[in-house]
Amino acid sequence: MPIVVNAQELDPPEEYDQLLEDYRDMYDIAQKYKKLYEEAERDVTEYKKLYNQAEADVEEYRQLYKSAEENNRKLIDSNNRLQDLIDTQKDMIDDILNKKEIGIITGVNVVPANIKNSGIILGFDFQF
Repeated sequence: MPIVVNAQELDPPEEYDQLLEDYRDMYDIAQKYKKLYEEAERDVTEYKKLYNQAEADVEEYRQLYKSAEENNRKLIDSNNRLQDLIDTQKDMIDDILNKKEIGIITGVNVVPANIKNSGIILGFDFQF
């Protein structure tokens, strides 16, 4: 709804000097508001930059988290394979240790200074 003002109700000052002073006061007020507006506009621009950077950081952190989850999954899989290998080796060692075996140990003993004391060494080995 437009505001209607009667020109006679404005009651402009009758002196030119007073009118000029009022005009300058209004100009100063307008300049202050312009300065405030420009500062607010710069702040908004800066906040937009910060917001966009924060969004980019969030996306980067999401990618890092996703990569860390993938690496963690690979590590768990690798550890599971290693545990399977350790279990297989343990079973093999247990089988070897639990076998009963018979063996023969032989050797030659040579005494160069006294050949009469040289001979053959023979031994038997039984594991149970």
